Amino acid sequence: MDPTEKKYDVAKLLRKSEYRIVSDYGSGDYCFDFIAGRKDEGKHLVIRVSEDVNQCSRQAIQDMKKLAVMIEGMPLLVSSKIGKKELESGIFYRKYGVFVVDEETLRLFLEEKNFPLIYADKGGLYAKINSEKLRMARRERGLSLGELAQKVGVSRKAIYEYERGNMDASLDVALKLEEILDTDLIEPITKLSELVRLDISKEKEKISDNILSLLYDILSKAGFDIWIFRKTPFDMAARKEKKEKKVIAKNTRKALREYELSILSEIADLVSACVFLIVKQKHGKNAEEVNEKVCVLSEQTLHKIQEIL
Repeated sequence: MDPTEKKYDVAKLLRKSEYRIVSDYGSGDYCFDFIAGRKDEGKHLVIRVSEDVNQCSRQAIQDMKKLAVMIEGMPLLVSSKIGKKELESGIFYRKYGVFVVDEETLRLFLEEKNFPLIYADKGGLYAKINSEKLRMARRERGLSLGELAQKVGVSRKAIYEYERGNMDASLDVALKLEEILDTDLIEPITKLSELVRLDISKEKEKISDNILSLLYDILSKAGFDIWIFRKTPFDMAARKEKKEKKVIAKNTRKALREYELSILSEIADLVSACVFLIVKQKHGKNAEEVNEKVCVLSEQTLHKIQEIL
């Protein structure tokens, strides 16, 4: 299928499910094709569409994960295959820690809230186990951790981790547990975003721009978590969790293309964020003259803020 047609179909599915969409305006420059959200859910999707998921670079997928964490959403790759392997409907796959689905699985997920029971990752198929039900079923049958582990053919530590929800089981192990304990233990994977984990402690090391480094220090002192991006229309994003404040920032080294400012404004509106547009000098223009959702900051203003802090 033509990539443009595939993106059109995905956008159609999102709109049919009453999602608001921010697109990349067909630029192909960013880690996402769509950022989508629904008011009634308060959650967002960061979606990249491709024929083969291997066409997506590690950097793009990493930025997808960062963006999803920042806006409290879920990154999702929509594709037809991984290399030579055709994707099966009803199964979630993973690539660099991000879930991958085919178009039919996306439709089931969006329209019917049909969450998958299994996902494919390195080493095979996996399932999430209801940890509390597992622990109760084991105790009701008078089995120790070691005894159950021996029956299933795994280590005692594995059973211990399953019961604490720290580890998913292979599909074979999950089915054995259900058979031995005569209990339904496999549960739908409804909280996909919880499987995305990121270490942001070294984000500042990725900054090569002095002005962005200055903004990083200002936001950090104000208590924000901060992410640095390479494949988005902005350079930096920050979130202050307790006060639910979000910021996306871009240092304009050259004139912005009109669609870039539109994308920044649309993202800010969708995820309730403020845009910081950093310019060399403001030339007498205030934020309202550029865009009502954009706060224009000069380098001089940032230096003054730093001095105050």
